[in-house]
Amino acid sequence: MESTNPTSQELGEGSGTGSAGLQLQRAVFINEPSTYVHQRLMLAFQKRKDWRIVESAADEALDVQWDVYENVDWDRVLKGRLMANFYCFRKGLTRKAQLAFYLKKYCSKRPSSPLVPCVPKTVILDINPEQVDWCLVDAREAFEEEKERTGKTGLWILKPSLGDKAAGIIILNNLKKLKETVMKDKDLVEWVLQKYVEKPLLVNKKKFHLRVHVLAVGRLKVYVHEDVIALIAMDDYIIPEKPKEPDAPVAEPTESVQEEEPKEGASGLSKKAQKNARKRANRKKNQRERRKADEEDMPELSLYGHITNSCLQRDHPGFDEDATAVKTIWERVKVNVKETFAAFRGN
Repeated sequence: MESTNPTSQELGEGSGTGSAGLQLQRAVFINEPSTYVHQRLMLAFQKRKDWRIVESAADEALDVQWDVYENVDWDRVLKGRLMANFYCFRKGLTRKAQLAFYLKKYCSKRPSSPLVPCVPKTVILDINPEQVDWCLVDAREAFEEEKERTGKTGLWILKPSLGDKAAGIIILNNLKKLKETVMKDKDLVEWVLQKYVEKPLLVNKKKFHLRVHVLAVGRLKVYVHEDVIALIAMDDYIIPEKPKEPDAPVAEPTESVQEEEPKEGASGLSKKAQKNARKRANRKKNQRERRKADEEDMPELSLYGHITNSCLQRDHPGFDEDATAVKTIWERVKVNVKETFAAFRGN
């Protein structure tokens, strides 16, 4: 789409065109989150004398806005006055928090859908840096429910809602790490926390996923392109284990300190006072256990074995063999999907 804004072309210095030695310049604004890509874009446009880089996306003479999706001036783009580095699309699918919201809404209305068992436990976090502890209440409850159900917090994956190519993703198992992560970049206010699938389907010991292109028309016909893209992790998948704690030294009886509940009939304490004392003791015990769970940590892990769509992706030995194995899986998936949805439509 070519800009038709008559004010976007200005006279500027350069090698010149024609006898006047004048050159028309176009304006570009660059705001690329990836430092590597941002630097390359700046160098590319600086080398071109018919382009100038402006400091603000609000510049009326702007021809190209290279920006994050949320910032693009779509009114100007759709009127043909501006070019952007994105197509206009529905954020309900591309924004992770919105996708999680609509999946939950859909599954709650259709509990028999084959989609229900495929969606892991998900918590949407809207972070206010001034009230971060309050914002993490749902995350704490999710951790506690998982620990009560399985005996451990397990692994969780945290993703910025607007991120892509694995940028900003972290795998964690405690509230302390979660809080540190969301406070590190205060510009990111929307996050998605999901229970991590710790035993995924592997191909030659590696994680993978399939990128399937789908066309949805009207209300609603869906077409699936049979040729898919397989994205395969670079390293073998290994579940990180919590390190074993060393055996605690046995304390001498005289050094042992315990909080005992008041005994029935203790001198000077009424039954009501005894009951309140027991509540305080239990509350302190729960607080200690909660702090310990919040700070429970695991070894650092390489995301190369856990992420299949990284901005640092590279080929690895055995890639062709892995891709062939994934192709076989895709053929089985197509058959299973057709059978599953045929049965679902029949219910």
